[in-house]
Amino acid sequence: MSNEGMKSVRLFFLMALTGLFTMVTEMATGMATGMATARAAADNPEAMSRPFRLRTISFLPPVNHDKPLGRDNRSGLAVHGDAVIGDFSPSGEGWVGSRNFNSGKVNWWFDAGSEVTSPMVNLGGFVVFGTRNGKIFKVDVTTGKRAWEGSLDSFTDRRPVLAGNILLIQSTAQVLYGIDYQTGKSLWLFDAGFPEGLTVVGGAAPVVSGDIVIAGLASGEVVAAGLQNGKLSWRANPVVSDARFRDVVGEMHVREGILYLTRYDGIVAAVDIRTSDTRTVWQEKYPAIATSAVRNGRLYLGCVNGDVVSLDQNNQGRQLWRTVTGAPVTTLTAAETRIVATSSTGRVTAMDLQSGATQWHDSTGYSVTAQPMFTHDGIYFLTGLGNAYGYRL
Repeated sequence: MSNEGMKSVRLFFLMALTGLFTMVTEMATGMATGMATARAAADNPEAMSRPFRLRTISFLPPVNHDKPLGRDNRSGLAVHGDAVIGDFSPSGEGWVGSRNFNSGKVNWWFDAGSEVTSPMVNLGGFVVFGTRNGKIFKVDVTTGKRAWEGSLDSFTDRRPVLAGNILLIQSTAQVLYGIDYQTGKSLWLFDAGFPEGLTVVGGAAPVVSGDIVIAGLASGEVVAAGLQNGKLSWRANPVVSDARFRDVVGEMHVREGILYLTRYDGIVAAVDIRTSDTRTVWQEKYPAIATSAVRNGRLYLGCVNGDVVSLDQNNQGRQLWRTVTGAPVTTLTAAETRIVATSSTGRVTAMDLQSGATQWHDSTGYSVTAQPMFTHDGIYFLTGLGNAYGYRL
Protein backbone atom coordinates (compact mmCIF):
# COMPACT_ATOMS: atom_id res chain seq x y z
CA MET A 1 0.00 0.00 0.00
CA SER A 2 1.29 3.51 -0.83
CA ASN A 3 2.18 6.08 1.84
CA GLU A 4 -0.90 8.10 0.92
CA GLY A 5 -3.02 4.98 1.28
CA MET A 6 -1.55 4.25 4.69
CA LYS A 7 -2.27 7.82 5.77
CA SER A 8 -5.87 7.46 4.63
CA VAL A 9 -6.25 4.25 6.63
CA ARG A 10 -4.72 5.91 9.70
CA LEU A 11 -7.08 8.85 9.35
CA PHE A 12 -10.09 6.56 8.92
CA PHE A 13 -9.31 4.64 12.10
CA LEU A 14 -8.52 7.83 13.98
CA MET A 15 -11.88 9.34 13.04
CA ALA A 16 -13.65 6.12 13.94
CA LEU A 17 -11.82 5.88 17.25
CA THR A 18 -12.65 9.40 18.32
CA GLY A 19 -16.20 9.23 17.03
CA LEU A 20 -15.56 12.20 14.74
CA PHE A 21 -14.86 14.17 17.91
CA THR A 22 -18.53 14.28 18.83
CA MET A 23 -19.05 16.82 21.56
CA VAL A 24 -20.35 15.27 24.75
CA THR A 25 -21.91 17.44 27.41
CA GLU A 26 -21.64 15.44 30.59
CA MET A 27 -24.92 15.87 32.36
CA ALA A 28 -23.89 13.42 35.05
CA THR A 29 -20.78 15.45 35.75
CA GLY A 30 -22.85 18.60 36.12
CA MET A 31 -25.17 16.83 38.55
CA ALA A 32 -22.21 15.54 40.53
CA THR A 33 -20.78 19.04 40.64
CA GLY A 34 -24.05 20.39 41.99
CA MET A 35 -24.20 17.71 44.70
CA ALA A 36 -20.59 18.43 45.64
CA THR A 37 -21.41 22.14 45.80
CA ALA A 38 -24.23 21.47 48.23
CA ARG A 39 -21.97 19.33 50.44
CA ALA A 40 -19.23 21.96 50.35
CA ALA A 41 -21.72 24.68 51.22
CA ALA A 42 -22.82 22.72 54.28
CA ASP A 43 -19.21 22.52 55.46
CA ASN A 44 -18.15 25.99 54.36
CA PRO A 45 -20.61 28.82 53.58
CA GLU A 46 -18.03 30.49 51.32
CA ALA A 47 -18.24 27.52 48.95
CA MET A 48 -21.73 28.74 47.93
CA SER A 49 -19.96 30.96 45.40
CA ARG A 50 -18.74 27.91 43.48
CA PRO A 51 -20.39 27.92 40.04
CA PHE A 52 -21.68 25.04 37.99
CA ARG A 53 -19.57 24.20 34.99
CA LEU A 54 -20.60 25.75 31.72
CA ARG A 55 -20.13 22.38 30.04
CA THR A 56 -17.66 19.56 29.58
CA ILE A 57 -16.46 18.61 26.10
CA SER A 58 -14.88 15.22 25.44
CA PHE A 59 -12.50 15.44 22.49
CA LEU A 60 -11.24 11.85 22.90
CA PRO A 61 -14.13 9.69 24.21
CA PRO A 62 -12.23 6.35 23.99
CA VAL A 63 -9.28 7.76 25.95
CA ASN A 64 -11.65 9.24 28.51
CA HIS A 65 -13.31 5.83 28.83
CA ASP A 66 -10.07 3.88 29.28
CA LYS A 67 -8.41 6.51 31.51
CA PRO A 68 -4.78 5.45 30.98
CA LEU A 69 -2.40 6.42 33.76
CA GLY A 70 0.12 9.21 33.28
CA ARG A 71 -1.37 10.64 30.08
CA ASP A 72 -0.47 14.28 29.63
CA ASN A 73 -1.41 17.07 27.25
CA ARG A 74 0.71 20.22 27.50
CA SER A 75 0.07 21.48 23.98
CA GLY A 76 -3.50 22.52 24.75
CA LEU A 77 -5.82 24.08 22.21
CA ALA A 78 -5.69 27.20 20.06
CA VAL A 79 -8.84 29.20 19.30
CA HIS A 80 -9.80 30.97 16.07
CA GLY A 81 -13.34 32.27 15.95
CA ASP A 82 -15.61 29.26 16.50
CA ALA A 83 -12.83 26.77 15.76
CA VAL A 84 -10.49 25.00 18.19
CA ILE A 85 -7.23 23.53 16.93
CA GLY A 86 -5.19 20.88 18.72
CA ASP A 87 -3.42 17.54 18.66
CA PHE A 88 -6.35 15.12 18.88
CA SER A 89 -4.26 11.95 18.63
CA PRO A 90 -5.19 9.17 21.07
CA SER A 91 -1.56 8.05 21.41
CA GLY A 92 0.60 10.94 20.23
CA GLU A 93 0.56 10.22 16.49
CA GLY A 94 0.54 13.93 15.64
CA TRP A 95 -2.90 14.30 14.05
CA VAL A 96 -3.70 18.00 14.39
CA GLY A 97 -7.29 18.93 13.71
CA SER A 98 -9.69 21.85 13.66
CA ARG A 99 -13.30 21.52 14.75
CA ASN A 100 -16.22 23.84 15.27
CA PHE A 101 -16.52 24.54 18.98
CA ASN A 102 -20.32 24.67 18.93
CA SER A 103 -21.39 22.07 16.35
CA GLY A 104 -18.52 19.62 16.70
CA LYS A 105 -17.95 19.57 12.93
CA VAL A 106 -14.41 18.69 11.86
CA ASN A 107 -13.00 21.40 9.59
CA TRP A 108 -9.68 19.82 8.60
CA TRP A 109 -6.89 17.41 9.52
CA PHE A 110 -3.14 17.92 9.38
CA ASP A 111 -0.65 15.08 9.75
CA ALA A 112 2.31 16.46 11.73
CA GLY A 113 3.89 13.02 11.90
CA SER A 114 4.79 13.22 15.59
CA GLU A 115 3.34 14.28 18.94
CA VAL A 116 2.89 18.02 19.48
CA THR A 117 5.17 19.07 22.35
CA SER A 118 4.87 22.86 22.49
CA PRO A 119 1.85 24.97 23.41
CA MET A 120 -0.37 25.44 20.37
CA VAL A 121 -0.66 29.19 19.61
CA ASN A 122 -2.62 31.21 17.06
CA LEU A 123 -0.41 33.92 15.60
CA GLY A 124 -2.25 36.09 13.09
CA GLY A 125 -4.43 33.39 11.55
CA PHE A 126 -1.79 30.68 11.60
CA VAL A 127 -1.25 28.08 14.28
CA VAL A 128 2.39 27.47 15.22
CA PHE A 129 3.63 24.41 17.10
CA GLY A 130 6.60 22.09 17.57
CA THR A 131 6.66 18.29 17.53
CA ARG A 132 8.59 15.52 19.28
CA ASN A 133 10.76 14.83 16.22
CA GLY A 134 12.18 18.37 16.26
CA LYS A 135 9.94 19.92 13.62
CA ILE A 136 8.23 23.31 13.76
CA PHE A 137 5.08 24.02 11.73
CA LYS A 138 3.08 27.03 10.63
CA VAL A 139 -0.42 25.99 9.51
CA ASP A 140 -3.33 28.06 8.21
CA VAL A 141 -6.08 27.93 10.86
CA THR A 142 -8.84 28.19 8.24
CA THR A 143 -7.71 25.63 5.67
CA GLY A 144 -5.24 23.41 7.54
CA LYS A 145 -2.69 23.98 4.77
CA ARG A 146 0.97 24.06 5.77
CA ALA A 147 2.58 27.46 5.23
CA TRP A 148 6.04 26.14 6.05
CA GLU A 149 7.91 23.50 8.02
CA GLY A 150 11.29 23.84 9.73
CA SER A 151 13.74 21.66 11.63
CA LEU A 152 15.32 22.27 15.05
CA ASP A 153 18.29 20.62 16.74
CA SER A 154 15.83 19.06 19.23
CA PHE A 155 12.15 19.43 20.08
CA THR A 156 10.67 22.45 21.82
CA ASP A 157 8.28 22.36 24.76
CA ARG A 158 7.98 26.13 25.25
CA ARG A 159 5.51 28.61 23.84
CA PRO A 160 6.55 30.16 20.51
CA VAL A 161 6.90 33.96 20.67
CA LEU A 162 6.40 36.35 17.75
CA ALA A 163 8.29 39.68 17.76
CA GLY A 164 7.43 41.62 14.61
CA ASN A 165 8.35 39.24 11.80
CA ILE A 166 10.73 37.16 13.92
CA LEU A 167 9.46 33.92 15.43
CA LEU A 168 11.41 32.96 18.56
CA ILE A 169 11.75 29.28 19.43
CA GLN A 170 13.77 27.77 22.29
CA SER A 171 14.62 24.08 22.05
CA THR A 172 15.11 21.63 24.90
CA ALA A 173 18.83 21.66 24.07
CA GLN A 174 18.80 25.39 24.94
CA VAL A 175 19.29 26.64 21.40
CA LEU A 176 17.39 29.85 20.69
CA TYR A 177 16.18 30.36 17.12
CA GLY A 178 15.18 33.52 15.27
CA ILE A 179 13.00 32.47 12.32
CA ASP A 180 11.50 34.58 9.54
CA TYR A 181 7.79 34.22 10.24
CA GLN A 182 6.76 34.65 6.61
CA THR A 183 9.14 32.16 5.01
CA GLY A 184 10.22 29.86 7.85
CA LYS A 185 13.88 30.55 7.05
CA SER A 186 16.23 30.50 10.03
CA LEU A 187 17.71 33.98 10.47
CA TRP A 188 20.04 33.15 13.34
CA LEU A 189 20.53 30.82 16.27
CA PHE A 190 22.16 31.20 19.66
CA ASP A 191 23.46 28.14 21.50
CA ALA A 192 23.31 28.68 25.27
CA GLY A 193 24.87 25.29 26.01
CA PHE A 194 23.31 21.89 26.51
CA PRO A 195 21.71 21.36 29.97
CA GLU A 196 24.01 19.53 32.37
CA GLY A 197 21.32 17.28 33.84
CA LEU A 198 17.59 16.64 33.88
CA THR A 199 15.34 19.61 33.17
CA VAL A 200 11.81 20.65 34.06
CA VAL A 201 9.26 20.18 31.29
CA GLY A 202 7.93 23.39 29.78
CA GLY A 203 10.17 26.16 31.08
CA ALA A 204 9.62 29.89 30.61
CA ALA A 205 9.11 31.17 27.08
CA PRO A 206 11.56 33.79 25.76
CA VAL A 207 10.67 37.43 26.40
CA VAL A 208 11.53 40.45 24.26
CA SER A 209 12.75 43.75 25.70
CA GLY A 210 13.67 46.42 23.18
CA ASP A 211 16.29 45.04 20.81
CA ILE A 212 17.12 41.92 22.83
CA VAL A 213 15.44 38.59 23.51
CA ILE A 214 15.90 36.97 26.92
CA ALA A 215 15.85 33.22 27.49
CA GLY A 216 15.77 31.30 30.76
CA LEU A 217 17.99 28.25 31.23
CA ALA A 218 17.96 25.03 33.24
CA SER A 219 20.90 26.32 35.29
CA GLY A 220 18.80 29.19 36.62
CA GLU A 221 20.66 31.65 34.41
CA VAL A 222 19.18 34.08 31.93
CA VAL A 223 20.83 35.04 28.64
CA ALA A 224 20.13 37.95 26.31
CA ALA A 225 20.76 37.87 22.57
CA GLY A 226 20.24 40.49 19.88
CA LEU A 227 16.77 40.24 18.39
CA GLN A 228 18.03 40.92 14.88
CA ASN A 229 21.30 38.96 14.88
CA GLY A 230 21.26 36.49 17.79
CA LYS A 231 24.57 37.75 19.19
CA LEU A 232 25.13 37.42 22.94
CA SER A 233 24.43 40.64 24.83
CA TRP A 234 24.82 39.41 28.41
CA ARG A 235 24.50 36.34 30.60
CA ALA A 236 23.58 36.41 34.28
CA ASN A 237 22.79 34.14 37.21
CA PRO A 238 20.54 36.14 39.56
CA VAL A 239 21.02 33.78 42.51
CA VAL A 240 23.56 30.98 42.87
CA SER A 241 21.93 27.77 44.13
CA ASP A 242 22.95 24.14 44.58
CA ALA A 243 19.38 22.86 44.13
CA ARG A 244 19.01 19.97 41.69
CA PHE A 245 16.37 21.77 39.59
CA ARG A 246 16.89 25.50 39.02
CA ASP A 247 15.04 25.93 35.72
CA VAL A 248 13.52 29.32 34.94
CA VAL A 249 9.78 28.65 34.83
CA GLY A 250 6.50 30.52 34.51
CA GLU A 251 6.22 33.97 32.96
CA MET A 252 9.29 36.18 32.60
CA HIS A 253 8.35 39.84 32.54
CA VAL A 254 10.24 43.08 31.87
CA ARG A 255 8.99 46.33 33.35
CA GLU A 256 10.89 49.64 33.27
CA GLY A 257 14.21 47.90 32.70
CA ILE A 258 13.68 45.30 35.44
CA LEU A 259 13.40 41.61 34.57
CA TYR A 260 11.18 39.58 36.90
CA LEU A 261 11.70 35.84 36.89
CA THR A 262 10.83 32.73 38.87
CA ARG A 263 12.74 29.46 39.18
CA TYR A 264 11.81 25.92 40.07
CA ASP A 265 14.11 26.03 43.12
CA GLY A 266 11.80 28.65 44.66
CA ILE A 267 13.83 31.73 43.75
CA VAL A 268 11.98 34.89 42.76
CA ALA A 269 14.24 37.67 41.51
CA ALA A 270 14.14 41.15 40.03
CA VAL A 271 17.15 41.88 37.82
CA ASP A 272 18.19 45.30 36.51
CA ILE A 273 18.93 44.75 32.80
CA ARG A 274 19.26 48.39 31.71
CA THR A 275 22.96 47.76 31.09
CA SER A 276 24.93 44.64 30.22
CA ASP A 277 26.33 44.76 33.76
CA THR A 278 23.19 43.26 35.24
CA ARG A 279 22.49 43.23 38.96
CA THR A 280 19.90 41.57 41.17
CA VAL A 281 17.67 44.26 42.73
CA TRP A 282 15.84 41.92 45.10
CA GLN A 283 15.23 38.24 45.62
CA GLU A 284 12.93 36.03 47.67
CA LYS A 285 12.85 32.32 48.41
CA TYR A 286 9.69 30.19 48.39
CA PRO A 287 8.88 26.48 48.12
CA ALA A 288 9.50 25.00 44.67
CA ILE A 289 7.76 27.12 42.02
CA ALA A 290 6.06 25.38 39.09
CA THR A 291 4.66 28.44 37.32
CA SER A 292 4.00 32.17 37.64
CA ALA A 293 1.92 34.96 36.13
CA VAL A 294 2.07 38.76 36.08
CA ARG A 295 -0.81 41.23 36.15
CA ASN A 296 -1.12 44.92 37.08
CA GLY A 297 2.09 45.20 39.05
CA ARG A 298 1.64 41.93 40.89
CA LEU A 299 3.60 38.73 40.51
CA TYR A 300 1.72 35.51 41.25
CA LEU A 301 3.51 32.27 42.12
CA GLY A 302 2.14 28.74 41.74
CA CYS A 303 4.05 26.35 43.99
CA VAL A 304 4.53 22.60 43.90
CA ASN A 305 3.21 22.36 47.49
CA GLY A 306 -0.12 23.89 46.39
CA ASP A 307 0.47 27.45 47.58
CA VAL A 308 -0.45 30.44 45.43
CA VAL A 309 1.38 33.61 46.46
CA SER A 310 0.91 37.25 45.41
CA LEU A 311 3.89 39.64 45.48
CA ASP A 312 4.06 43.41 44.97
CA GLN A 313 6.46 44.21 42.13
CA ASN A 314 6.58 47.84 43.21
CA ASN A 315 7.63 47.11 46.79
CA GLN A 316 10.67 44.81 46.69
CA GLY A 317 8.52 41.73 46.20
CA ARG A 318 6.58 42.17 49.43
CA GLN A 319 4.14 39.32 49.97
CA LEU A 320 0.53 40.47 49.73
CA TRP A 321 -1.22 37.17 50.34
CA ARG A 322 -0.79 33.41 50.29
CA THR A 323 -3.55 30.88 49.61
CA VAL A 324 -3.34 27.12 50.11
CA THR A 325 -5.10 25.26 47.27
CA GLY A 326 -4.28 21.79 48.54
CA ALA A 327 -2.86 20.42 45.28
CA PRO A 328 0.37 20.94 43.28
CA VAL A 329 -0.12 23.95 41.00
CA THR A 330 0.51 23.45 37.28
CA THR A 331 -0.89 26.60 35.62
CA LEU A 332 -1.97 30.09 36.70
CA THR A 333 -4.36 32.30 34.74
CA ALA A 334 -4.86 35.89 35.91
CA ALA A 335 -8.14 37.46 34.73
CA GLU A 336 -9.73 40.82 35.57
CA THR A 337 -10.91 40.01 39.09
CA ARG A 338 -9.66 36.52 39.87
CA ILE A 339 -6.76 34.17 39.36
CA VAL A 340 -7.36 30.51 38.54
CA ALA A 341 -4.93 27.72 39.44
CA THR A 342 -4.98 24.20 38.04
CA SER A 343 -3.18 21.18 39.43
CA SER A 344 -1.68 17.81 38.64
CA THR A 345 -4.57 16.21 40.55
CA GLY A 346 -7.24 17.92 38.42
CA ARG A 347 -8.27 20.49 41.01
CA VAL A 348 -9.26 23.94 39.70
CA THR A 349 -9.23 26.80 42.23
CA ALA A 350 -10.42 30.36 41.64
CA MET A 351 -9.16 33.10 43.98
CA ASP A 352 -9.83 36.80 44.32
CA LEU A 353 -7.03 38.65 42.55
CA GLN A 354 -6.67 41.28 45.28
CA SER A 355 -7.18 39.31 48.50
CA GLY A 356 -6.46 35.70 47.55
CA ALA A 357 -9.76 34.55 49.05
CA THR A 358 -10.96 31.28 47.52
CA GLN A 359 -14.07 31.97 45.44
CA TRP A 360 -14.73 28.44 44.21
CA HIS A 361 -13.03 25.16 43.42
CA ASP A 362 -13.79 22.12 41.32
CA SER A 363 -12.25 18.79 40.33
CA THR A 364 -11.77 17.63 36.75
CA GLY A 365 -10.61 14.23 37.94
CA TYR A 366 -7.38 14.24 35.92
CA SER A 367 -4.21 16.29 35.56
CA VAL A 368 -4.41 19.72 33.90
CA THR A 369 -1.05 20.96 32.59
CA ALA A 370 -1.93 22.93 29.44
CA GLN A 371 -2.69 26.63 29.42
CA PRO A 372 -6.44 27.28 29.06
CA MET A 373 -8.34 28.46 26.03
CA PHE A 374 -10.66 31.46 26.08
CA THR A 375 -13.93 31.43 24.14
CA HIS A 376 -16.93 33.72 23.85
CA ASP A 377 -18.60 32.11 26.87
CA GLY A 378 -15.74 31.46 29.28
CA ILE A 379 -12.47 29.72 30.01
CA TYR A 380 -11.78 26.05 29.28
CA PHE A 381 -9.15 23.79 30.85
CA LEU A 382 -8.01 20.67 28.98
CA THR A 383 -7.12 17.51 30.91
CA GLY A 384 -4.72 14.78 29.88
CA LEU A 385 -7.73 12.65 28.91
CA GLY A 386 -8.84 15.19 26.31
CA ASN A 387 -11.75 16.64 28.29
CA ALA A 388 -12.26 20.42 28.32
CA TYR A 389 -13.98 21.88 31.39
CA GLY A 390 -15.58 25.28 30.93
CA TYR A 391 -16.21 27.97 33.56
CA ARG A 392 -17.38 31.55 33.56
CA LEU A 393 -14.79 34.17 34.44
